[in-house]
Amino acid sequence: MAADPGRQTRAPQLPRGIRAFLGIDIVFAERDRLSPPEIVRELPDLPASLVEGLAQLPPSERELAEAMRAVPTVLALVPSRENTTPSSDPLHPAPIRQAGGDPTPFLMNYKSLLRSLPELASATQGAGAIAAEPDEDWHCAARRSRGES
Repeated sequence: MAADPGRQTRAPQLPRGIRAFLGIDIVFAERDRLSPPEIVRELPDLPASLVEGLAQLPPSERELAEAMRAVPTVLALVPSRENTTPSSDPLHPAPIRQAGGDPTPFLMNYKSLLRSLPELASATQGAGAIAAEPDEDWHCAARRSRGES
């Protein structure tokens, strides 16, 4: 997934005004490039005074996690056909009810789920898988399923 500069920097502002339930259909799988520690890591030739100043600031992920703890939040999981490193946290999928014929021929098959960073996922109430599969004309219909972390 392409990184959106500043996404995690702006995201903590979203949950603070919400008094219900928040579903974020974004996977925060990578560290925010604009987070103070990442700036220092990416730009090793910064002046020492700037490095010291940036070291006093919290990582964007910490601020986002704190904001997500303030309101019940669910993050997205993205199904993938690629094998990825498994997370140590098991998923607890929602039960599936079946009526009628065998739906197996119509179901998508995925090998793994792309998840948000552990420090963000641990601040949420759960996670839900989202996927968009193109049809023969390359039109996408979103498919959503529910799972809890």
